[in-house]
Amino acid sequence: MRDKSTLRKILFPLLLLALLPAMFFTAYEVSNISERERVISETYRQQLDAILFSVNQYAWDVVNSWVSNLAGIHQEQSSGQAASEQYQKFLSLNRSVSAIILTDSMASVAEACLPTDNQIQEDSLSSLIQNFLSDKSVLSKQLQRYRQIGYRKIEPLYLTSQDSASGQEVLLLFALGNNPKSSDYQLAGLLLNPRQFIESFLSPKLMEIISDELKMSIFHKAGQITIGKNPPLDPATTLGRKNLWLFPDYQLGIRPAGQTIEELASSRFYRNLALLILLDAVLIFTAIFVYRNIRREMELVRMKSDFVSNISHELRTPLALIRMFAETLEMGRVPSEKRKQEYYQIIGQETERLTHLVNNILNFSRIEAGKKEYHLQSVDVNSIAENVMKNYRFHLESQGFDLEMDLAESLEKVPGDKEAISEALINLLDNGVKYSEEKKFIRLSSGRENGSVFLAVEDQGMGIAPENQKAIFEKFHRVSGALVHNTKGSGLGLTLVKHIMDAHNGSIAVESAPGKGSRFQLIFPLAEAGNGASDAAKEQQ
Repeated sequence: MRDKSTLRKILFPLLLLALLPAMFFTAYEVSNISERERVISETYRQQLDAILFSVNQYAWDVVNSWVSNLAGIHQEQSSGQAASEQYQKFLSLNRSVSAIILTDSMASVAEACLPTDNQIQEDSLSSLIQNFLSDKSVLSKQLQRYRQIGYRKIEPLYLTSQDSASGQEVLLLFALGNNPKSSDYQLAGLLLNPRQFIESFLSPKLMEIISDELKMSIFHKAGQITIGKNPPLDPATTLGRKNLWLFPDYQLGIRPAGQTIEELASSRFYRNLALLILLDAVLIFTAIFVYRNIRREMELVRMKSDFVSNISHELRTPLALIRMFAETLEMGRVPSEKRKQEYYQIIGQETERLTHLVNNILNFSRIEAGKKEYHLQSVDVNSIAENVMKNYRFHLESQGFDLEMDLAESLEKVPGDKEAISEALINLLDNGVKYSEEKKFIRLSSGRENGSVFLAVEDQGMGIAPENQKAIFEKFHRVSGALVHNTKGSGLGLTLVKHIMDAHNGSIAVESAPGKGSRFQLIFPLAEAGNGASDAAKEQQ
């Protein structure tokens, strides 16, 4: 009970050590998912601002180049017909310009220069522009004053388009400057078709700027202008939309490619959560591993403590008997020669028992240190079994055991260490004696099986449950039970037997059931033809 309580005290801090950081990190991740969405959204909006600035600046560069071109035509041409030809050429090269508008200094007389394939009547457009500019005289004077000081200001004016699909058209009004040869017109304007301008100039520019991680589109109430080969975007999935400088009713929208911000934040959260779960699993596995190791070490400490206690008892019993009978003989209190021989025999048996116990401890110590050696030679297992039974018979019969031997005739010799095999048999016999309380019976047999030679020790004792049969060969291990508790032992006997069989390239098999006894079988492989027995020492590490 104390061991279990100690283990619980160890397990609880280990689990806390593994789980508390994971729980805190999980709570932190959940609480910050909205903040993560905000940061990602802000990052994309900053990208939108940078892209929009670049595109707007490019649009103004295009417009400035056009204005400079038209101003140059006005300055160079003295004939109205020659200027008209240059304007037509300009219009044919720039399809985004619907018309070139020329007005006087008061913006009261307007002339429209249209492409030759334009269907709009020039007079009706001139009338529309003149009406639109009728209240712009103050603006006209401002533009001229700017021009006189060396700065050509371009003023965008918005008017309803003839084509409803284009939305508002933009009239870029600017001062031409004085021309000594032709001073009728002081102001000019470029009438732009927004959709045409966007598709011709801004869309290609955006395709150069945006990366594979972004999707963009230009939104307008009359329809959406897609960028490149991308399909139209759902307005609800865009992070934000901002107006183009030249065309305020057109908006540039941006969103991540493939996923929305919510999906990106969620995917990052679930990815972090998966990594967290993996980390938790590793921590829990580590905690369980440490716990199992600690439990194993504590169990080993307990078994070593039991081993010391049992060995002390095992040593004390034969020593007490030897001392008692030796003192009795020394003091001359034995009445007959027959009783003296009996006492001498008991002293010899207990001495043999002590020798066997000490040998077990010494052999186990050598095995643990990797220094145990076995000298293999050709041996007769029947001869070894008969010799062991001869030396042990009196001890077994004095314990009230019925003995039976069934050794097969003409068994082949096997490579083996005679003393080691004897020790293995003695340990099995001793094991049978310790765990047989009611039915005191031991049978020693030998035979051939599947190309091997075997020695078997069978008893009718308490037996071993199937789930414990593998563990019985571990050092210090003893099966729990009332009889085991009352029976002293070192817990090394079967461990040594297994080590001996491994050193002989053999194996040990056990057949047992609770209440039906046990049968241990030592299986020795036959020497290969031509190899013979090896007299060299075989060191077991």
